[in-house]
Amino acid sequence: MKRLPRIGVVLGVLVTVAASAAACADTSRTTSTTKDTATAPDTSVATDADTAADADGAAAVTPPPKAAAAPIVRTATTPRPPVSGPLFVVASVTDGDTIRLRGGARVRLVQIDTPETYGRAECGGAAASRALTQQIPVGTRVRLALEPTSDRVDRYGRLLRYVYLGPRNLNVWMVANGHAAPYFYDGQRGRFAAQLDRSASKARAARLGMWGACPNAVLDAYRGVATGPANPAQPTGGAAGAAAGAAAGVRQLRVAPAGGPDLDCSDFTGPVRVTPGDPHRLDADGDGIGCNG
Repeated sequence: MKRLPRIGVVLGVLVTVAASAAACADTSRTTSTTKDTATAPDTSVATDADTAADADGAAAVTPPPKAAAAPIVRTATTPRPPVSGPLFVVASVTDGDTIRLRGGARVRLVQIDTPETYGRAECGGAAASRALTQQIPVGTRVRLALEPTSDRVDRYGRLLRYVYLGPRNLNVWMVANGHAAPYFYDGQRGRFAAQLDRSASKARAARLGMWGACPNAVLDAYRGVATGPANPAQPTGGAAGAAAGAAAGVRQLRVAPAGGPDLDCSDFTGPVRVTPGDPHRLDADGDGIGCNG
C-alpha cells in the first residue's frame, strides 16, 4: 500500500512529457506551414498569363502574345461596279457615247463626250463608234448605274448612265483608250471625275485614239471634246452647213403617226431636215437640220 504514491508520480511525469512532445510537434508544423506560405506563389487570383481549364478539365493553351497590328492606311477607292441588278440587251450603238437598248430605251454614257459622227462629223468620231461597238455588239448584256450628281434623263429623253460590261465601266474605258474625253456638263463632277481626269491625261500623253489621230483635239472637260472636222475641207456651221447638207441630198423627215416608233439619228445615214416642232428631238442646235452634230 505504501508504493501507490510512486506509481502516481510516474504516471504524472509521463503525461507531462507526452504533452510537451505534442506541443513541440504542433510548433514545428506551424512553422513549416508559415514558411511554405511565405515562399509559395499566390494562385488565388488569375492573371493574363494564367491558363484556364476547358469544359473537359484540360488546360487550354495560352495563345502567344499578339503581334502589333499593322496600321490601316485608308485611301480613296473607286466605287464598286454594280454586281447585281437587271441586265439590258444592246440593240444598237448610235455613236461613241450613245446606245439603244432592246425595248427602245436610249442611253447616253454620262460624264463623257466623244467626237460627232453625224452631220458635221468630227475627227475620231467614227473610231469612237467602232470602239464601243466592238466592246458591246448587238445582243450584248450590260448593266446600268446612275450618276448621283446628274439628271437621270437628258432633254432628249436619253437615260444618263454608266454602262458596265461585267465589271468594266465602259465610260471610263472609252476615256482611258483615247476614244472619249471627260465631260462634266453644267460643272457636275461625278463620282468617277478624278479617275476620268487621270485617264484622259494618260491617254493624251500616250497619244491614244483621237489624241494621236486628231492634231486639233482640245481637252476641256467643261465644254465637251473638240477635235476638228473629220475632213478639213468640210464646211461647218450656219448657212455653209445647211448648204452642204442640201448638196448631200438631205431628205425631209416625215411626221411619225401617233403611237409610231420613236426615231433617232441612228435610224438615218446622215443629216435630215426636221418638221415643225421636231417631234423626234433630232435638232440639237435649232438650225432646222437634225443629226448634224
